[in-house]
Amino acid sequence: MKARVSAAKDKIHQMSKTLIWCNEEKLPTWSFEEYEDEAKKSQDLILIDNFACDTSKFKNEHPGGEKLITTYVGKDATKAFYGVLNNHTRSARQIMKDLRVAKVVRNLKKEN
Repeated sequence: MKARVSAAKDKIHQMSKTLIWCNEEKLPTWSFEEYEDEAKKSQDLILIDNFACDTSKFKNEHPGGEKLITTYVGKDATKAFYGVLNNHTRSARQIMKDLRVAKVVRNLKKEN
């Protein structure tokens, strides 16, 4: 049994090396206005924890349905994501971290 567990751990470790994890430091920084503009273009961006998240590849898989996500396109969905009724699991929080495409800073002046 120990050998099987050890082999499974090794396999998971090798698989995790191939995954692309979100690196917050490498994400671009957007003003809130830039976020709103980008959300109008793509119709797939929501804001959670001051990060723009691209939900295009996930919204159809959302357990609560696509409508719950599309309701927050271009808006701040942080309260809904962490709210009493929708307090998401750790795995859901990790999925959302992997969808991050930009850090959004309020009161940031747009560069022309």
